[in-house]
Amino acid sequence: MRRRTSQILIIVAVAVVSLVVLAAAGFAIDSSRHRERVARNVVLDGRLIGGLDESELIGVIESVAVEWSVVPVHLETPRGRFDTTLGQLGIALDRAAVRSAAMQTGTTGSMFEQFGSWLASVFDPRHVPLVFTLDTTRAPEAVTEAEAANHVDPVEPSLRAGDTEITVVAGAPGATLDAAAIAAEAKRRAEIGERDITLEVQPVAVPPRISEAEAAELAKQATELANQPLAIYIGAKSGRFDPKTVRSWFIPAITPAGLELRIDRSKAESDIVKVLGQVGTPVKQLSFNVTPANQVEIVEGVPGTRCCTDASLQGIIAALRAKTGRVELQLEPVLPEHDRAWAEKLGIVAPIGEFTTRYPCCQPRVTNIHLIADAMRGKLIEPGQTLSVNKTVGQRTKEKGYVEAPVIVDAKYSTDVGGGVSQFAATLFNAAFFAGLDIPTYQTHSIYIDRYPYGREATISWEEPDLEIRNNTPYGVLIWTSYTDTSVTVTLYSTPWIKGEQGHQTEEQRGPCKRVTTERIRTYLPNGKTEIDRFYALYQPAEGIHC
Repeated sequence: MRRRTSQILIIVAVAVVSLVVLAAAGFAIDSSRHRERVARNVVLDGRLIGGLDESELIGVIESVAVEWSVVPVHLETPRGRFDTTLGQLGIALDRAAVRSAAMQTGTTGSMFEQFGSWLASVFDPRHVPLVFTLDTTRAPEAVTEAEAANHVDPVEPSLRAGDTEITVVAGAPGATLDAAAIAAEAKRRAEIGERDITLEVQPVAVPPRISEAEAAELAKQATELANQPLAIYIGAKSGRFDPKTVRSWFIPAITPAGLELRIDRSKAESDIVKVLGQVGTPVKQLSFNVTPANQVEIVEGVPGTRCCTDASLQGIIAALRAKTGRVELQLEPVLPEHDRAWAEKLGIVAPIGEFTTRYPCCQPRVTNIHLIADAMRGKLIEPGQTLSVNKTVGQRTKEKGYVEAPVIVDAKYSTDVGGGVSQFAATLFNAAFFAGLDIPTYQTHSIYIDRYPYGREATISWEEPDLEIRNNTPYGVLIWTSYTDTSVTVTLYSTPWIKGEQGHQTEEQRGPCKRVTTERIRTYLPNGKTEIDRFYALYQPAEGIHC
């Protein structure tokens, strides 16, 4: 029995040794065959890459990198959900690190460790870990929309002027999204294999730049400074300001030198003008003029001055510190908004549309027509801009010189201040019609009036209806008006670009009313291209009859 047991043990030992020898031989042969290739049974992101040479491996890694770059990342914020991707967040597969890890899988450590890894791979594949890089400079752009929705600016502490002292109005923290932290968490999720990432994101607090203690110290300084009246001189004008008023001008400001006491420009200027009256000279803006010979002239603007240069305003603090009791402020130059070169580029050189309507002399409505014509003369419509007559002129009031005159209100004849201005609107409408300009907003009279072209006119009232003209040309359009006791004319000046002509006009019955459709043929002068647009009018047959 003992002898039989020994024989069995010898057989088992021989078998084990034989298996080990065979496995070792297989390992040696396999290692030789896979030299400079990925080891057997290695997997990268679900792809079997065992046996690939380095160039083949690079191709697989590139495919994996592209797939991961578009993995969605959903940001759940208090202001809603916002979507981005790993690539947009600056997260990318580390191609070099993954290639190195793949090539080294099963080939590092002692020979015994390599043999053990090879043997284990027969039953379970070896996985190459995913490694990602993070470019934090790209993350803020990726969360721009989410940041805009969730961002709250901090409220800096401010100063409040009292009867005897200046106190602090507490600030409040703001909120922002931490783009770097969002990107870092998304990277971590990617490295553990998540392919559809949702992050719960809460804004982080952003403290005010000025602390309460700093503001309190500044308030103390300001209170000590503004304990005396101050005389302000601007040229030949001067005035005295009590300490309470001066205290109201102080604000805290963060400068390159640190936290400083500054003068609130708008508040100080407002108070100074109240005491000294108007100072400086108004700027005269560039304008256009049309001569009797129908020539367009550019009238260059003239610089003006206003209160006051920032340096001299801030000098108020220096004067208070010096306890001189007075400060001299300097006027600030104000330049016209535009210059001749700008005006010349607009190409306002010739008439492009003109229309005249007539009326009986000396009626109250004529006063209103002349006033609105004066208000609109010289108005400019820049390329792409839309001019609203109501917004340009404002409400017609007695204070502006407008008088009571006939109007049509709710399909009935009545009177109102500014009655008659619709005749100007109808005239402008037709000038724009023949100039080929867009007319996005208009409304015809509810009852046809024979001094206007049938179906081709407009009315206005305050605040509605309005008349809007859009400049759909590459040049500026100048509105120029003129009138006599019995007519008003609107001429539009620009560079000829479009020509408008009336085409077919049709009518159809709408109950007791007529709907008039007027076609306009627009010809583009640079290339001769034509197009048709349409305008509509709805006329009731008599007063009080609604359509």
